[in-house]
Amino acid sequence: MPRAGRFLRARWCRGGLLADGAWVRDRHGNRQDRRVLGQGRRWSVLDEVSGPFRRVTLRWRLAPAAWERIPQGVASPLGRIAVSADVPLDIVLASGWEAPRYGELRPVPVLELRARAPVSRILTSREVTLDQGMPLPELLRALWLWRWRILATWFLLLAAGIALVLSWQRQYVAEAVVTPAETTGLAVSTLIQANAVLQAGGLLDNRSGGNFAVYLALLRSPEAAAMLMRDTALPAWLTQQRASGPMGLLRQWLGLRIESDADDLQTWLERNFAVTQSLQTVTVTLDLPHPDRAMALDALARLHAFAEGKVRADLAGLTRNRIAQLEERLGREPDVFTRTPLYDLLAQHQRAGLALLTDEAVAARLVSAPSVPLAPTLPNRPLLIALLLVSVPLA
Repeated sequence: MPRAGRFLRARWCRGGLLADGAWVRDRHGNRQDRRVLGQGRRWSVLDEVSGPFRRVTLRWRLAPAAWERIPQGVASPLGRIAVSADVPLDIVLASGWEAPRYGELRPVPVLELRARAPVSRILTSREVTLDQGMPLPELLRALWLWRWRILATWFLLLAAGIALVLSWQRQYVAEAVVTPAETTGLAVSTLIQANAVLQAGGLLDNRSGGNFAVYLALLRSPEAAAMLMRDTALPAWLTQQRASGPMGLLRQWLGLRIESDADDLQTWLERNFAVTQSLQTVTVTLDLPHPDRAMALDALARLHAFAEGKVRADLAGLTRNRIAQLEERLGREPDVFTRTPLYDLLAQHQRAGLALLTDEAVAARLVSAPSVPLAPTLPNRPLLIALLLVSVPLA
């Protein structure tokens, strides 16, 4: 086609439609008829050429893959392409170019089919696996051809995962095991069990969800965070954490607050403090992780003492108020029949006050005192690395 300008060409080829393809003829009288034939999963392209040509070359742009010559055509992990003609055919794997966008070229593999006159028919066939996936032999062949890349990718992902696991900050986990005191202590002993004050809904509730539920709620309460803010070194540690790392640099650059407050400590407590109910017994495990072993142990011990003391103080105050009200009512009640049940009710509250004074635990009894292992246990590096060894090959 001769040029008619920088971007224009003249004497365009003529073309038309066929029943299952199209035809094209150039200005020299060379004609090419192309038909696309489908038979099941095998698709074929039949090219019929005619005219005064001496040689002809058909070019197919191939998908990027490791293509190689085979006797009947070319093959790659993507499949096989078989070619045939009515004269001897030269099959060449060449490097060509494609332009994905204007002004950009990139190399692509090209299949060239070269023949000389009097060639008239060239058949190109490809078996397509649409819904059944790649056949197993081709899949194994593709994996074998890509084995070094697959191994390199696997090792890179594994190394990145292990490096991430090893870079995580190690933490000591302080642990304590508690059980509801209402089911194990003097509060339900045979001496005072029959009193109404000690039954369900009473002052000393003997259900595991009574005072023990209040105890568990107090462990994460704002009052507990205020106690830790006042009595421990956690605020200074949180301030150091907020000032370190990329987020610390971002806070400094934006002029945000660096010093920790009670809300930060409350958020940290809610995220890190864990309460785990045993499935076999009535015991509950309390866990609190921290990078500093002594700080983790001290914080957990203080939390337990605070929650237990708060429940005891509330119950003691309630008992004193009720006893004072009953004594005041008895002092001005002249009816002997009314005074008798009031004396019984006063005696019950006095027994409850005695139980508060004598029993060492009112809400939660320590089965195992707070303790911390000598070595950090969080995160569990062996388990995470084992999971990486299993998940990376599957990815």
